[in-house]
Amino acid sequence: MLNVNKIRHLRKAKVFTQVEMSKKLKMSKATYGNLEQNGNFRVKDLIKLANILDVDICDLFENEVTYTMDSDSNAVAEPAMLYGKDREIYYLNAKIHSLEKEVKDKEEIIQLLKKQKK
Repeated sequence: MLNVNKIRHLRKAKVFTQVEMSKKLKMSKATYGNLEQNGNFRVKDLIKLANILDVDICDLFENEVTYTMDSDSNAVAEPAMLYGKDREIYYLNAKIHSLEKEVKDKEEIIQLLKKQKK
């Protein structure tokens, strides 16, 4: 589903007004305003919009999340439709979590070895 809030956020992040967007898309301000509100863009306009906002067209849609179980039987959210930087950030955070767990496990081993040495 098209995420109109994300489109609005991306437009504002680029510091574009609805008037500027309407001119770039060659439509009236009222038409663009209605499209941004209801999400009924034509495919060709979505492609132009993604190019203007400098994002992948998939970034204009809702991000779905699925859940899987990790090795400790915890539910873990995985992105079904994360793209670009969102996807990269998700996987970097997952890697950080994995490395933190590995460090903690190694610290426990070190503590056990120190106890045995005494």
